[in-house]
Amino acid sequence: MSPMVTRYRLLLLLAAGLFLIPCRYNRRNESFEISRWNLAAFPLTFLGFGATIWLNVTAVGASVNLLPAVYLAALTILLAVGSLLMISVSLNTFYHRATFVRLLNTLLAQEETTLECLAMRRNGGKQIPVTHDGNLWILIVTAILYIFYTLTFVGPDMIMCLMNGAIWLRYSGMFLLVEVFRACLRTIDVRMKQLKALVMPIEQSTNAPEQQIETNVLIFVEKYQLYYEQIDLINRCFSVPLLLIILLILMDRTVAVYDLYMNLEHLTHMTATEVCALSWRQMVEMIYLGLLIQIAITCESTTVQQRSTDKYCLVVESRTICLTFRAHIGVVKVEDTRKNVGLHPPPSTLVASPISHLLSTLQLRPHERPFHANPLKLRTRNRRASGILWLFLSRFFPQNHFLAGLDSFMLGIVIIELLTMALVPLCTVLNSCVHRSQVQKLLNVLFADDWMLDSCGTSTQLTRSANVYKWYIRILWVAATINGCFKCLLVEGIVYKLFPVFMTVRYLYMLSYLYLYHLCVTMIVVRMTQLRAMFYQHYRQDPSISARYIGHFVERFERYTVLIEQINSCLSPPLLVMYLMCLSELTFFIFECFLLLTVGRPDTKYYGDIGEWLFSQFWQAIYGSILLLTIPCCERAKNEYE
Repeated sequence: MSPMVTRYRLLLLLAAGLFLIPCRYNRRNESFEISRWNLAAFPLTFLGFGATIWLNVTAVGASVNLLPAVYLAALTILLAVGSLLMISVSLNTFYHRATFVRLLNTLLAQEETTLECLAMRRNGGKQIPVTHDGNLWILIVTAILYIFYTLTFVGPDMIMCLMNGAIWLRYSGMFLLVEVFRACLRTIDVRMKQLKALVMPIEQSTNAPEQQIETNVLIFVEKYQLYYEQIDLINRCFSVPLLLIILLILMDRTVAVYDLYMNLEHLTHMTATEVCALSWRQMVEMIYLGLLIQIAITCESTTVQQRSTDKYCLVVESRTICLTFRAHIGVVKVEDTRKNVGLHPPPSTLVASPISHLLSTLQLRPHERPFHANPLKLRTRNRRASGILWLFLSRFFPQNHFLAGLDSFMLGIVIIELLTMALVPLCTVLNSCVHRSQVQKLLNVLFADDWMLDSCGTSTQLTRSANVYKWYIRILWVAATINGCFKCLLVEGIVYKLFPVFMTVRYLYMLSYLYLYHLCVTMIVVRMTQLRAMFYQHYRQDPSISARYIGHFVERFERYTVLIEQINSCLSPPLLVMYLMCLSELTFFIFECFLLLTVGRPDTKYYGDIGEWLFSQFWQAIYGSILLLTIPCCERAKNEYE
């Protein structure tokens, strides 16, 4: 039995009992396997947590006349999400059961004796400690707290006692799942520290033996690739359950805060027992925040160790480790397209295109390229444009004429929609002003001509994809403009004509910024593809030629790696607000579709006929272009970088 399995033995046993993991440890084979007992636990767990739905319905039905309407609605949503949580987790575990077995066998069942011994020797005989052990004592403490609260404050009400038991059981499942997730991440954290300890002395030494360097580099590359793959497996297995857990924690804190607010209003009329019950209930609810903090700290710690280990992948230049390390990295051959050198148009002309001047005028990019100079430069006109643009885009006086006739639900949705639409230009302009120097450097480096990389050609697929997105943006621009003009012709009065104009300008403004972001990320993809082609092209040449090109390879790889961080820091903040607006628009689109399916016709108060409804919903759904312009290019950039 490996040390990791010994450390987490009880945790894994409890997780397998609740079907949070689909396998158990087989001592005879010294590996995790899926057995009949594990498969039998799936329907039992499914039925057990399914029974809590009936219990929740009974409890809510008994509380209809006892609780305020708002609190009852929030509590009902919380109980519904909580009831479906563990069922969704069980389905996720069953779906990814083979991936779970691979992950646990690699991280926990497999002993890394060679890596541990070498890292200990390089670390002065000190073993890197594992600080995480499952924290099952927290589960015992929470059980005591729930039992004390139930016996002291709930009393003989059997329904509420069963409710508290179901809530604690749900929390136990969440806690065990988070601890298994933390155990996997902590194991990767330890392995990354061992890899650093293995390579650090080689980096610092100047007279290390060639054979020692070769052996350590081979071990480093093999183990680094192995544990880097495990991060992707962890994302597959735990991402959906963790998102559901975070959603449940947010809902629980909302209900807890409203409970506190509702009781503080009547604090003077409450008895001492009721005050103690409120205090104890709020204290017990804080355990959910502890789960959230544990997830955040563990993810951050592992990310820091991974980035720190990534630096040693770049210890390449002017050392024997350079040729050895790069020779063992898996390189995929790219298509030789020398007749299509570079993207069309070339990178140097992308920023000088007409859309570049539009982006500069709208203060999406605080620079412009003069016709008599090559680099992008800051202009006073761009700074003046920021104030004028924000003043124009943030005007709400046309919308005030539409708010008076709305009911309360539609009024709330429209207010959220208008707030996000106003925040988009504000955040974009402020971000462009704050990061104007960084954006200038970013665009000058990213879109500069690089004859060495451009000579390696560009994949035909990338060229075709760039042309598709270019036409896609043009079609959206034309369609949005026609839609704005059409709506202006349908209404009368200057105030009502300004409303579709402002909406169209805001959409085009956002679309322009997204296309700028898409171009920057796509250029990273192009450069990474060209770097891979250059490395493969000179990989089998004369060693002296390869050594010369490997220096250029490392220099450019580091340059574009830094640009990825600059894109994240300079261009990503406005995307968060745009995503929020996209989610609000798509949520409203789904609500309208649900209303149509329920009633059988569109709301005649807001739509004249089904054609007008379809036209309006089409423009609600078109906000999904935000996701289409960002997610695919970011995914390609991530894959090329790795």
